[in-house]
Amino acid sequence: MFDRFAEVLLNRPIEGSYTWRIPADWPPGNLEGHLVQLPLRGQSERGIIVRTHQQAMATPTMDLERLLFAAAPLVNSEQIELANWMAESYLCAPGQALFKMLPAPWLKAALPVTGDPPPAMRPDHRLNSQQSAAFESIRGHLDLAGSEQGFAQHLLHGITGSGKTEIYIHAIARALQKGHTALYLVPEISLTVQLIDRLQQVFHNRLALMHSGLAKRDRFLNYLRVRTGQASIVVGTRSAVFAPLQRLGIIIVDEEHDTSYKENSTPRYDGRQIAWLRARNFRIPIVFGSATPRIESRYHATSEASVQHSNWHYHRLQHRATGARLAPVRIEQQRNMDIPIGAALLRALENNYRQGQQSLILLNRRGYHPYVVCQTCETIEQCPHCAVSLNLHRNQRLVCHYCGYSRAWTGVCHCERRQPLRSLGSGTQKLEEYLLHLYPDLRLERLDTDVSHKKGYTNDAIHRLINGDLDVLIGTQMIAKGLDAPEITLVGVLQADATLGVPDFRATERCFSLLTQVAGRSGRGSMAGSVIMECQNPSDPILNLAARQDYEHFYEQEIQLRREAVWPPFCRLLRLLYRHPSADQALQDAEDLAHTLQSLVQHLPTERQSQITLLGPVSAPIEKLHQQYRYHLIIKTSQISLARHILRQGLARQTAKTKSILEIDFDPVDML
Repeated sequence: MFDRFAEVLLNRPIEGSYTWRIPADWPPGNLEGHLVQLPLRGQSERGIIVRTHQQAMATPTMDLERLLFAAAPLVNSEQIELANWMAESYLCAPGQALFKMLPAPWLKAALPVTGDPPPAMRPDHRLNSQQSAAFESIRGHLDLAGSEQGFAQHLLHGITGSGKTEIYIHAIARALQKGHTALYLVPEISLTVQLIDRLQQVFHNRLALMHSGLAKRDRFLNYLRVRTGQASIVVGTRSAVFAPLQRLGIIIVDEEHDTSYKENSTPRYDGRQIAWLRARNFRIPIVFGSATPRIESRYHATSEASVQHSNWHYHRLQHRATGARLAPVRIEQQRNMDIPIGAALLRALENNYRQGQQSLILLNRRGYHPYVVCQTCETIEQCPHCAVSLNLHRNQRLVCHYCGYSRAWTGVCHCERRQPLRSLGSGTQKLEEYLLHLYPDLRLERLDTDVSHKKGYTNDAIHRLINGDLDVLIGTQMIAKGLDAPEITLVGVLQADATLGVPDFRATERCFSLLTQVAGRSGRGSMAGSVIMECQNPSDPILNLAARQDYEHFYEQEIQLRREAVWPPFCRLLRLLYRHPSADQALQDAEDLAHTLQSLVQHLPTERQSQITLLGPVSAPIEKLHQQYRYHLIIKTSQISLARHILRQGLARQTAKTKSILEIDFDPVDML
């Protein structure tokens, strides 16, 4: 009898797989995709079998220790192929990519009992003419799923409240009718209470939720339901893009402009890119939806070359499904920085409160005071581990919102004179306290990351808002995502222009998108709404475009700037960031790589040298985080495969002598 061997991928930054022998008493058959425990350098570690064979090994091979979940393989062949693609595309280890797809295993879980799922109900909402036109186009490709004509990219560009969700539901129902499954991605699961209720109303228990907010056991059980075919619709955040759905028929990426689709740890994948790849591989339609599409998405969906060669289809929804009009927006100058809310917005809020109507206030700053300054030396209190200011919270602690460092508030500076500190600015905690001081009976809730992590807190707040049990909801940018509360008739935005000065070429796009999205929460029901934005500079053109919710002019302005400066979509970006406790070491390693890459580019044929531009290295805008100094260089390229090849060559020459940690980020969405 021949020995059997297993090629196993580990969750480590190592290329390729390692080989172990399969114990003779293990079950026969193919073990590909199984999670195993194995010996490695005197310790036990977990790995995933990606191939088995009976080829004799030249060197002695150790036995695998244990089959951790014997009931079924946890990953399938498509996921293994996808991990290899990610390793090649993002320059990471395939094991790191494969383990990204797998939720933490709950080894006590039992395999779900197989049974016939209930029939899906037909959506009961009729589509209007604009919705129907978009749906029919999507259905045309959905009905061809799996064929050469099945793959298509649809950009559903609809104003807030235009009924994009109903189009998604009709498309999912059609996919199920044709015997397929569906993947529905959202950027923020906590504010999709209404969406989940609506999907469950139509599709019953065919639905599986996949997101990090679930308990470990529930998340793994939902994954098993998908893996074994018990769930035919997956709704989830970024990592749900890897859901092992069988007979996938359609992929929906809602709020496709949202930056949370980008992973910020190795491998730094973009969920939208993975979704596109899976749609292409399955030969099925993919739908990207937003009221404020990414500049890149809009360009590709409407440029002649992309439409002809990449099978893009652009759908514009210009009216709200209910017939309601977009709320008018007024811009007010913020004159007194010592109080959290201006007089005009406060009057409107009070009037709404007296009339029994609901209001939503966006303030994109957590904490109580965002800055604390010495009155004598004028030094801003900074985190000792990061190059960012400390925020004063209501519990009288100074907190770093990046690394979590905190210390007690003493009220005096650490300078020689030990002078008093002055707290400046307003965060959501101060706004909450201020409003409740003025209106003690106000039914108010605050939603930001300081409270939303509490189990059930966000769902409870959203349900109370929808049921009319709240007068005011205040919060950070999370409240601008997907919230559909028909009784909100006033939206206020504080410090609306605060992010326009961020040193990132996407800063204006983010600001415009956030303001347009949050303005769209007002007046979605039978009552007319209004929006008031407070800012420092009322004449800013971006604010005025957002006030008019004029995406077309914003896009034309922004695309021209990017064309002139050669930013995406007119190039691809690659960010290489070195970090080290020593600033000199981080800079030295970044400079060494830059020199190596520049040398490699200069040895390319002349016509190809222009396809790669190196910028930097320079200090990152946030120079220090988590006690590590950060230096980055940016590669602009019109040929990403060439840039990847050059980088791989450069890293092969650098790895042995590099002391810093290197972060490789293809198509970064954050340049800070």
